[in-house]
Amino acid sequence: MQSIPSLKDLRQFGLNCILFAFSTQVWSQQLCPGSYNPATWNKCLGSYDFASGNQYLGEFRDGQ
Repeated sequence: MQSIPSLKDLRQFGLNCILFAFSTQVWSQQLCPGSYNPATWNKCLGSYDFASGNQYLGEFRDGQ
């Protein structure tokens, strides 16, 4: 026989669903447009290849 979830359990589940949905919106970021441009790459995800052959892959803020 299965037990019926209590109201407290249902509230906790609903709160967790709301927090999860909110967190995915907060953490999602856009890809940086086109080739690297410090003037336009802000609050986006992209990659930059250095002359040494190293590559940076991650978040850019204010062109850095």
